[in-house]
Amino acid sequence: MPKNKIDIFASALVASFLFLSLASTPAIAQVTTGSILGTIHDSTGAVVPNATVTITDTAKGTITSKQTDASGDYNVLFLIPGTYTVSVEMPGFKRSVSSNVVLDIDQKARVDFDLEAGGATETVQVNTAPPLLRQPFKSTPFPLYSASIAQN
Repeated sequence: MPKNKIDIFASALVASFLFLSLASTPAIAQVTTGSILGTIHDSTGAVVPNATVTITDTAKGTITSKQTDASGDYNVLFLIPGTYTVSVEMPGFKRSVSSNVVLDIDQKARVDFDLEAGGATETVQVNTAPPLLRQPFKSTPFPLYSASIAQN
């Protein structure tokens, strides 16, 4: 082959390789939502399955409800960043509310509840959520509330 044809062939081979390597790379999607999750316990520490967890966007008024699973866990995905109120209701327990839960993009905010025995007409209100601590690295998938860190 003459040298010119070898150069054209080599260039076409390199271009094909680059195209195929870039085309096979998966697109990285940008995450624009967050989630609120947690576990519901009673006053003895036992999990509470089938409790109704209601998450309300305080700015828009949108409401999302979810039942806790057999382990007392709930996980509400694809929430738009903002400030939320999270409430839990279960027959035989006081209604429990946590207000001012701030959710950021790609955040998993953990909001756990310890329900107190009582009637459905009684409410345990937490007016402000403690500020979230930011982790410099993604070593833990959940932000930690400052109230949950032991002071030694």
